[in-house]
Amino acid sequence: MKKSFLVRATFATLLAGQMTFAADANYDVQDRFRLMEDKFQTQEFLREPGHDFLVDMSVYANTDLMELVGDVSDASDAADPDQAAADVLSAYADTEQNLRLNVEVGVPLPSFNAFKGLISPSVRLGVNIGSLIGIGEENIETDTLINAIPVDAETKTILQDKLTQTVLNKVLAGATSTVSQLADDLGLTGAEKTQFEAELTDALGGTAIPFAGSGTMAPIIDAYVKADVTAGLNFDYKNERHFGSFSLYGLYRADVRRVLDQDAIAGENDVIDTENLDQNMTLYAMADITYGFHWLSNFRTMFKIQDIALATVIENDEGYLPLYEPEIGYRMHTDYSFNLSNMRVRPFVGFHMRDGYDFADGVYAGTDVMFHVWKERLAVTVRGMVDSEHLTLTPRLKLGFMDFMYSLKQPITSEVQGVKISTIHSVNFRLHF
Repeated sequence: MKKSFLVRATFATLLAGQMTFAADANYDVQDRFRLMEDKFQTQEFLREPGHDFLVDMSVYANTDLMELVGDVSDASDAADPDQAAADVLSAYADTEQNLRLNVEVGVPLPSFNAFKGLISPSVRLGVNIGSLIGIGEENIETDTLINAIPVDAETKTILQDKLTQTVLNKVLAGATSTVSQLADDLGLTGAEKTQFEAELTDALGGTAIPFAGSGTMAPIIDAYVKADVTAGLNFDYKNERHFGSFSLYGLYRADVRRVLDQDAIAGENDVIDTENLDQNMTLYAMADITYGFHWLSNFRTMFKIQDIALATVIENDEGYLPLYEPEIGYRMHTDYSFNLSNMRVRPFVGFHMRDGYDFADGVYAGTDVMFHVWKERLAVTVRGMVDSEHLTLTPRLKLGFMDFMYSLKQPITSEVQGVKISTIHSVNFRLHF
């Protein structure tokens, strides 16, 4: 009875999440990136606790991402660049493209006994690069225009401080269409105006302003890229009933957002332009805490508080911070194990939550089925998991000190926020110590 109630409640929550998506047509590439990053991290969180490793590498992508990048790059060389750009926007309309690379290295340190358990410290080094590209017709707002102009921090500050809705309306109506007219509307004079015009003209490859005369809605490519480098200490703890970890590390983060309209695609522009990625590089002191316990006979529950920002250690000289500043996140996971000879079945349910998306978006449920020998040193595991957007199927092969895992995230709903959900493939390779 309890199990039936749990299953019904879980799927009711997932359905509520889909209804929430359907009701919200305002696509935000940064909020979507935040949600997808947490979904990808869920796959990594579901490993066995205390997953010590020497090398851990993962790649996540959908299959037509590279085709999109190639088509955008080729548009400017076409016989009719404007038509080629329009064709790109039409071919990929209302879609999003994901790419994520995560590499971590672990260096074990001597273990020791304390607090009635075993503590295993290690040094952790990691690099994470992720991007999300949304393509579709969107409301053009002030930040859309700012993100369409790849300028340096000083010029971007002028735009952020002085670009009002009134000025934007003149651009969208076509009354302001050149760099010089925009400088006049912003109230710039003298040397400041001269430098502003020179910077924008160079960044745009001409004097035409993006979205001039486009009206309030226009087709765009909205691309976001984030790069993290981490280094620090991790302490795993376990005894008969309790387990967990504490990580203390430095996080060096930089990100960039770029908007491309049809004219920008027809020009010499890259869909992912990292030229200004270094303008908001920031070093943070961070911490993660995980705690879990075994209860009853085969139940296990884990909690995690992640991305706890302790301090900002170094920031950009102009005071720029990443668009995606560290935000605290929470996770909870519960599972139950059935052991039958050389087979183990483990149904589970859990959630992750963070500002930027609804609680229902982070709920998931699924089952692991493992066939193993030699005390699980050799094992094949198949996982099925469902959340508000995807059915994830994951076969995993474990060969002693090595793991290989493939995942297929197949959409179970047609679209969210007016954008079609992508099929995402991922592979993971790990060497243990």
